[in-house]
Amino acid sequence: MVKSKKTEKRKVYASGWFWAIVAICIFILSLVIPFIQEYKDTRSYNLKEIENIRIEIEKANYCEINEDCRIISGRCPIGCYISVNKEEAERIDYLIRSIDSSCVYECMAPKEVVCFEKKCKINFEQ
Repeated sequence: MVKSKKTEKRKVYASGWFWAIVAICIFILSLVIPFIQEYKDTRSYNLKEIENIRIEIEKANYCEINEDCRIISGRCPIGCYISVNKEEAERIDYLIRSIDSSCVYECMAPKEVVCFEKKCKINFEQ
């Protein structure tokens, strides 16, 4: 008796090994796809927009005394915390909030913000 190709294909699909391999492939893909999506999300920022926001942050970072400075909560990919002049804080906060961010930072808590060499600097708790 000669086996047809159709019969051989049915045996392959009916075998337990075939379905085990399919299940393993699906399992591996379910683990890998979220990482691919996260990587894609971190690369999807408008780099020109981010650079423009960083320039605005730098321009807004000026002071004469410690009381001139404020700390703003940052957002990925800008940074955890940003120090700026208190007169510029609301504008810079609005710019930072305009970023569609999907990544997450783990940040050290800031201790204080000081005016050092006419720039606001954040000191972090050790």
